[in-house]
Amino acid sequence: MRAGAVVPIHSHSDRESFYVLSGEMNFYDGTSWHVLKQGDFVDVLSNTKHAWRNASQSSAFLLVVTTVRMGVFLQKASSPAETKPNAQTASTQKEHFLKLVEEYGYWLGSPEDNQAIGLSTNWNRNAEE
Repeated sequence: MRAGAVVPIHSHSDRESFYVLSGEMNFYDGTSWHVLKQGDFVDVLSNTKHAWRNASQSSAFLLVVTTVRMGVFLQKASSPAETKPNAQTASTQKEHFLKLVEEYGYWLGSPEDNQAIGLSTNWNRNAEE
């Protein structure tokens, strides 16, 4: 995850395990934020609200172990970086992502949920407010 990247609060029925290969990440476990560094491990059980942010100045690399279903979701949700992103592509990507979330039955926190834990709610950038 690049410096400044944020994964807003969400939950899903798929279990995930994360191992920090390098860098530093902030992980929200549904109750509080924790700083994870190289060698740290976190196991996110099904339907646990959680979020991530890279508040550091460097990229962080994580090994993720999850279900095939979640892997397919992540592949579908990912898109190649545009050379010249614009408001239309951002809007299309957002709509595509929200449709997938609904299709898979995942939960996304509201802007208020994210603000309550200190995350930006601006879809057009990945930094904290």
